[in-house]
Amino acid sequence: MEKKIKVLTWLVIVSIALNLYSFSRLNQMENNLSTHIDRSVYNNTHWLQSQVGSIQRSISEIQEDNKWIRSIDFRANENDSSPKKINMDVEWTFKEIEKEPNVLFQYREKGQGKDWTKIPAVQKGSTNFSASVILSPDKDYEYQLVSKGNLVKSEAITDIPGQYYKPVPLRKVGAGASSTGDGRKLMNYSANFAQVEPVLFDFYRIKDVKAIIITNGEQQTAVPVTESTHPYSTAHKREWILELPEELLDEDITQVILEVEYEDGTIQEKNFTYEIIESMAGMRR
Repeated sequence: MEKKIKVLTWLVIVSIALNLYSFSRLNQMENNLSTHIDRSVYNNTHWLQSQVGSIQRSISEIQEDNKWIRSIDFRANENDSSPKKINMDVEWTFKEIEKEPNVLFQYREKGQGKDWTKIPAVQKGSTNFSASVILSPDKDYEYQLVSKGNLVKSEAITDIPGQYYKPVPLRKVGAGASSTGDGRKLMNYSANFAQVEPVLFDFYRIKDVKAIIITNGEQQTAVPVTESTHPYSTAHKREWILELPEELLDEDITQVILEVEYEDGTIQEKNFTYEIIESMAGMRR
């Protein structure tokens, strides 16, 4: 009987050892398979990214090769411009063009379906041309380049960028606040604004800024926005600061509109509600 018990005991021990060995091998195989799969996924992902990048580069090269216009430059004429009438010089370079072409720069007010104003271009080099146009700063324009010769060729209709002839808007460039210890209540809040793009003309310099704060959907408060005296605020990049009055910090602010007056008397309004509310919420966290 004792002998049988010993045999059974050894059988159980051997069985346990075999099971442990089997589990160990299975675990090792699982780890090896997982490592192999991870390496395979990484390699395939890397290969796919490389292929996508290569395709994108090829598409960009094809698009570049198919461009008729290599470059175009818009430049406001400061001496001949006035607040209501902006004179702009446009210069561009064709990739190629036939000899003695009749080249036109045509433009019109965007979205109005009006006839084109056609300006004969001046040839400055074999593929370089220029034209002068007159724009109104309160309108949006689109343009098209056309060449008429043995063949008539035209570029796609494109917008004239507003930053070359419109007043430079203010943009929010920063904010600051202090809050209570738990961070739930703001003790003060300020937002910084600047003309990020260069100011084209003296009459596009900002004369005055104020904020219209609307709380609870109806209560309106006018808050002055002061020009910064910080050394980083220069004649070429002036900054303004909006400091919210303490009594508005706990109110339900529903609109923040900046009213900007330029030296020529133009007044523009821009809505900063989302940016200010999101910024204030971030300061409370």
